[in-house]
Amino acid sequence: LTVNGDTVRITNLTGHKLISGYPEGRRMWLNTKWYDSSGALVREDGAYGNLSVDIGGTPTVVRTLLDLSETNTRIYEAHAAITQEWAAKLLTLGVSPETPLTYDRTTNAVLKTLGQLAAEPAGHHQESFHFVLNNKVVKDNRIPPYRMRYDEAEKRNSLPVPSSQYGNPGPGGEYNYWDEVALSPPASAVSAAIDLLYQPTSWEYIQFLYLSNNKQNAFLADEGDNLLEAWLNTGMAEPHVMASTGWVAPGGCDGDLVTLTAVRFPVAPPPIVCNATVSITTTPGELVDIPSGADVSFQAPAVRLNGPFRVAIDGVFAVRNP
Repeated sequence: LTVNGDTVRITNLTGHKLISGYPEGRRMWLNTKWYDSSGALVREDGAYGNLSVDIGGTPTVVRTLLDLSETNTRIYEAHAAITQEWAAKLLTLGVSPETPLTYDRTTNAVLKTLGQLAAEPAGHHQESFHFVLNNKVVKDNRIPPYRMRYDEAEKRNSLPVPSSQYGNPGPGGEYNYWDEVALSPPASAVSAAIDLLYQPTSWEYIQFLYLSNNKQNAFLADEGDNLLEAWLNTGMAEPHVMASTGWVAPGGCDGDLVTLTAVRFPVAPPPIVCNATVSITTTPGELVDIPSGADVSFQAPAVRLNGPFRVAIDGVFAVRNP
């Protein structure tokens, strides 16, 4: 995870798509916290937090990705769906037209049924967690591995969706194994902490499995309830931090002095370049001075300093973690 100007790059160093494994309910995204010169949080992109929902008539707080359509972050995931044509065929095979395909994630209201989809014009589809019934992948922006070839991915039905992503190599070509995301700093932001988060099992997936269990199978009748209770009581699959970096506004050390609080330091490129006396204190008594006039760059590979630490320019704090 590196930053260059106002662009963050996520590089896939694995031997598979990032993320991999069972596609439903898993997601990875960028969480960015923007701070002003006083250290106050200006905005958070890709925020993960509390959401009030209804579970069996009881108001309950769950934790989830709060804005699923936020424009200032990127969510890496695969979405499957049922097409209108397949929905109509399923009805002829005896699948109930009342089968829910998707729910409101707070109220549990059924947003569309199989019968409703079948009645729509040809060409329509509906995203759903019905793994067995789904017949179409409508989104797969998971980052390809190194040297993933278009031709091999096509044979294995594992092309990105749309296939024009990651360099759009086309037949005979190879996909990029990285993604670059344009950052959108608020006007007052002077620093940012950026985390790449991975969640193995989302609230939306758990909710779907819980509500879709119609209890007609006696052996599996309680499994939706059991899964929900297990998820609620084991941390709700809190996201893992996969990688971290930081962002600083251009001129963060030269020119007008700014205070950068709660950032990971040093940050990845662009470097903080300071033509001044710089002191780094990690613990009392451990002080490193860099002479005035030296060109000093703090950049990747990032080294996280465990606080308290400070970076002073001509005796004035520029970066600090009290």
